[in-house]
Amino acid sequence: MDVHLYTIHLLGVSLTVKTTEDIDYLRKLEKSLLDATVDVQENLGIQDPISVAIMAGFFLSDQLHKKEDLSVDSREERMIQDKILRMSKLMDRILK
Repeated sequence: MDVHLYTIHLLGVSLTVKTTEDIDYLRKLEKSLLDATVDVQENLGIQDPISVAIMAGFFLSDQLHKKEDLSVDSREERMIQDKILRMSKLMDRILK
């Protein structure tokens, strides 16, 4: 992959990073972060850029952890379903 520069513009600050990530993916990340900062500013009334950034990061981390917890629950659910299916097949063989 080619290395290129990408500039993030957020809360009055511009940061440029060197990356190999796809530009569309980076734009999606930047939009998610921008949306989170706008939510913090509008819903919490916080305007200080550092506080907004901290709270936006906090809420995005919360969302990430909740999704990870759901995926763990889904894996556990699949494991339980697999065990039930194996037990059912075993009972069918025993009863025949």
